[in-house]
Amino acid sequence: HDQYIPANNTFTYKDLKTGRMVTQHIDKGNTDRVHNVNFVLDYRWENGMNLEVNSKLKYGHSYRANPSVTGMIDAVEGSGITYEDHTPYIGPAQNRRRLIFDAFEHSWMTNASLKGRSGNLRHNWQVELDYWLNSSGTYTSMAMSLHEVKKNPKLLLLNGKSSFSHNSYAEFYDGNEHKLFGFVSDEWTISDRLWLMAGLRLEYLNVNGYAANDIYPENVRYAGFSLTDKRIKLNRLDKNHFNHSYIASGRFIIAGGLGLQAEYSSATIHSQLFHYGAYSYPTQKGITANYFRGGIFYKNNWIDLTSVITHITMSNSQNRPMLNHVLIKDAGDLKAGQNETVTIPVYYNMATLGWVTDAVVTPFEGFKLHALFTLRNPTYQDFELNPTFSDGVTEHYDFSGKNITGLSKVETEIEPSYTFDRWRVWLSARYFGKQYINKTNSLFFNGRWETFGGVDFTFNKHVDFSVSFINLLNQKGADGSISSADLVTDPAPYKNYLMSGTFIRPFTVELTTKIKF
Repeated sequence: HDQYIPANNTFTYKDLKTGRMVTQHIDKGNTDRVHNVNFVLDYRWENGMNLEVNSKLKYGHSYRANPSVTGMIDAVEGSGITYEDHTPYIGPAQNRRRLIFDAFEHSWMTNASLKGRSGNLRHNWQVELDYWLNSSGTYTSMAMSLHEVKKNPKLLLLNGKSSFSHNSYAEFYDGNEHKLFGFVSDEWTISDRLWLMAGLRLEYLNVNGYAANDIYPENVRYAGFSLTDKRIKLNRLDKNHFNHSYIASGRFIIAGGLGLQAEYSSATIHSQLFHYGAYSYPTQKGITANYFRGGIFYKNNWIDLTSVITHITMSNSQNRPMLNHVLIKDAGDLKAGQNETVTIPVYYNMATLGWVTDAVVTPFEGFKLHALFTLRNPTYQDFELNPTFSDGVTEHYDFSGKNITGLSKVETEIEPSYTFDRWRVWLSARYFGKQYINKTNSLFFNGRWETFGGVDFTFNKHVDFSVSFINLLNQKGADGSISSADLVTDPAPYKNYLMSGTFIRPFTVELTTKIKF
């Protein structure tokens, strides 16, 4: 019934490509024009070998205008914030960053997969070969805007303008990507008690084209930035990388349905074309993720249980957080005392050690209970940044050892269901432990339950009916993270402080009919 965005049908921004001010209707700011041609081949030999070829030619253009929440400011007398009729506004004002994407993709992707069995059917092998030729680019303009902090808010002006800080964060790249990669795997059933699997994937990646990165300091983004600025020096891209990944797993039955299992995988990727869109030149180091899990399993006719220890690491992860700062002097369209939001690329590591137990119990016909328990400790590693803001202030932050935002240390899921005749009744309850809002871990959400339920009815083989209930307990609360609070270290000023973010869905009833031809 309510919305948290002004009802204005248009928005104004400075076009990154032309340097002109553009007023655009919302509908035109969110459209896709895509043409696809697909080719599929599926051929099976008498000996069971199967060849699948999938090829797609895509010609597409996408326009997007995404208005994300970026924190709030307090409008005071003399701040220059007014309603559209220029009546002064005093009170909390919601800051929004609108990214306006003008992007294209012309690509050809082909995948060929050959599968078969050999060695008296004990080997189940697969070989793949893929090729991707992608020509793409984006002109991503940016504009900030303000509105009231209330339901169905009105648009606010800053110094008589509906948008400001144009293209102080803007993205541009225009180039090509070539990917050629192969994959081979084998599942080996050594005996009735021992099973092994291994796979290897190798990829050649070439990125070439043009971008406007900080290789040249003339490419620095500023309020009013556009590619028509004669000082800009586009940098040429021509990078070659080799990505690789592999996996090995095994399962051994000790006795009856009791056994041991283990799996290890590793994957390394490098910066792709879209990573060059921002001002900062992306890392040329590989981003590596390692995953290990190992434990026990037990299975019989009424229970299927798995309990494993997991360890996950990721090195050189890339992110572009939005960071807030209170200006100590006027800078561009903003005045001293107001919040400025900047987006900078950062590189860091992550790690977590966890324990996961998953069980499916069927004690009697028609009834099934699924239960999942997760205990983990996800943390940032080697995560430091030194953002510099428009007033010349540089701040230092070290998030190493802090918990990763939006992830709970404890999660539990309980899902009972009962099926009889053509009916199925089900419930689902999920518990999420304390989640940190920001990277300093000074703000957090308390643990909460999310509850669901439903009734499904199969009328016949063509028609199904269902009714679903979301948030049965009608709990209220925040969810996710609040990136604009990432640099907050002292939580005291934020007690009973108004902030903006995303929230869990309210109690909802959904009726669904599925008709299958």
